[in-house]
Amino acid sequence: MNKLSRFLKFLDNNIIKILLSVFIFLVPLWPKLPIRMIDYTYIAIRLEDIYLVVMSLIFIIQLVRKKVILNKTYLWLFILYWLAVFVSALWGIYVAKTVIFYHLGLLHALRRVEYMIVFFIASSIINNKRDFFQMLNLFVVSVFLVGLYGLGQKYLGFPAVQTMNPEFAKGYILHLTPEARISATFAGHYDLASYLVFAIPIVLSFYFYFKKNYFYLFVFVLSLIVLVDTSSRISF
Repeated sequence: MNKLSRFLKFLDNNIIKILLSVFIFLVPLWPKLPIRMIDYTYIAIRLEDIYLVVMSLIFIIQLVRKKVILNKTYLWLFILYWLAVFVSALWGIYVAKTVIFYHLGLLHALRRVEYMIVFFIASSIINNKRDFFQMLNLFVVSVFLVGLYGLGQKYLGFPAVQTMNPEFAKGYILHLTPEARISATFAGHYDLASYLVFAIPIVLSFYFYFKKNYFYLFVFVLSLIVLVDTSSRISF
């Protein structure tokens, strides 16, 4: 009973950090399989969307219970941006009449909140340098795994799930031809390239910061190779 009590207390105190740690791996590594398609678009609701909603709800509960502290440094900037996005959507729906399908306008606005809410979740659990490097090291490991999968897709026939057109977005398991641009676990080669462009400077800076730890150098070189195999102009 005491062990269970200690475990539940630990879980209660660290649930947001645990959920965020899983999120760091879930978004880049989970195949982009649709759960529910949205009418009049080939964008689908996927597992990471549901996971983020659950994580955000738990974050709000923990805020109310004062288990975490909201970082308010940039809060008003975020709120102003979100207000502008929703006002723009409502203007397009009811005044300008440029948004034909109302649910798409609102979903696009909600998506800005979905993307940006993670900032507040992450900043609430990073209280010192140790927390900061712990989260970034998890990120580097996820980059490493993405890179390995990308090479496996190129040379070992690992499958791909892409959303680059309405048919692929239905969740087909694809096997790329030798000359095809790899996407690893991402929805398209350009998504993978965008992820790597942000990741590569972080990985290289870790190599120098941690007294030339060669794991970071390996991840850096691996990421460059995979970036080349995406053949994506977005990396420029």
